[in-house]
Amino acid sequence: KASEGDLDDAGDDVNAYAVNLAYDFGSYDTTGELYYVLRNADKQDINNIGVRLVGSPLDQLTLSGEFAYQTQRRASGQKGHRSDTALLLGATYVLPDVAMSPSIGLDYARISDNWNPMFEGLTPADIVNAILPLSNSQVIGVTATAKPIEDVTLRLRYANVRLVKAVNDTTLPVWGSTTSYYNMTDKKSIGNEVDLNLTYDYTEDVKFGLDVGYFDPGSAFDKANREEAAQVIGSMKVTF
Repeated sequence: KASEGDLDDAGDDVNAYAVNLAYDFGSYDTTGELYYVLRNADKQDINNIGVRLVGSPLDQLTLSGEFAYQTQRRASGQKGHRSDTALLLGATYVLPDVAMSPSIGLDYARISDNWNPMFEGLTPADIVNAILPLSNSQVIGVTATAKPIEDVTLRLRYANVRLVKAVNDTTLPVWGSTTSYYNMTDKKSIGNEVDLNLTYDYTEDVKFGLDVGYFDPGSAFDKANREEAAQVIGSMKVTF
């Protein structure tokens, strides 16, 4: 039970139901999952069924793939249901016997143009994720991690984001808002982002974080909205 900003009343109930089945194939550390997730709010059902595979065909290399199919009722006054898809692919390689335990990862995501992100759990990039919903998006990402010293982890990520379908000179709502919009062009390039994250495990119960991000908007934004963005966020997490 939760509340979402896209509901008519922020206090409306949202019910979510999930079923997950997993199977260990017993070779190459490969596991498979089949899942179903239902989101129900004011009788507006959104159904999701997906499959996910994760395995390590080689030492230090992990591959993953996931495909999800979503159906939901069309807007009021329209007949039938709308269907959308999401595809996620990833590969991570950890360099063996190297100082600082470095790793490099590649990922690709394609989310169709009417996909409802529901309780979004995928973050293509920090700033992009704060200003746009994860829908109608194609993301290519590269992530590098390392531990320069014990208890300190560095993560550097680059992401290129494009629209799957251009929005044709219309407006695009700001994520989480029903009153603010971006003016868009008929182009697909959302832009490029670089994020640097530092985490320091001070103790088992206390962690410090520093996040630095830079976003260079692409030609999908109208020139009036095509401004660079940057952020610096410090955090502290205490577990009791």
